Amino acid sequence: MPALTVVQPTCTGLNAAPTGRLVIEPAASTAWLVITNGSSLFGLNEEDVVAEGDAGVAGDVAVAPGAYDVFAFPLAGEFGELGEWEAFPEVGNFVSRTVTVTAGTCPAVDELTEATRGGFTAPATVGPGGTLVLSGLPAGAVLHAYLFSVPTDLGVATVAADGTLRLTVPAGIAAGTHRVALYRADGTLLGWQYVEVLAAGTGAGTLAVTGADPQAAGLAAALLVAAGGALVLARRRQTAR
Repeated sequence: MPALTVVQPTCTGLNAAPTGRLVIEPAASTAWLVITNGSSLFGLNEEDVVAEGDAGVAGDVAVAPGAYDVFAFPLAGEFGELGEWEAFPEVGNFVSRTVTVTAGTCPAVDELTEATRGGFTAPATVGPGGTLVLSGLPAGAVLHAYLFSVPTDLGVATVAADGTLRLTVPAGIAAGTHRVALYRADGTLLGWQYVEVLAAGTGAGTLAVTGADPQAAGLAAALLVAAGGALVLARRRQTAR
């Protein structure tokens, strides 16, 4: 069988690519044809033909969202295991497969509200170019990660067996408080968390963010330090007396 890969439209920032791709890798003796779904292979109109390739010639075809029928024709012998392909021996020596390219679904910043916050744990800080390790996620889930405020695509990754997801933060990302958001394969938001990207040259901490406001956490830490200092001063005064 020819190897057929459907590449769905991706996002650049918040903008979806207008096309996906059909990547076809046939055997040396196999030709192929891509037509719009619903068209008839017999009496085919020229406008219904999306792309075609001679035997052994690979194809990387840009296609708009929609359904397509892909046909493969063995010029020598017959196909073995069909897999997801379907044969039609009563009408000819070929196989076909219908595939669908869906319109790209890109993240919307207005989804990142307090009501949708959470769903996983994130470290409080990460360095530019560093590894962002998220935890508390469903093992095996394939998730698409974005970093806001300026939308930055962190790519698609699979959650490990221990529920962690490892992402690389671009080296050129601006320092400051950002939001890391995770999206499921169908484009729906799983959740988001704050993370502070440190200035270059500073070390990243490991304190996890599970839903608390990082600014409030910083204020609480400052109050604890001040209280500790006051306690030490009071003890010194008692000793002096």
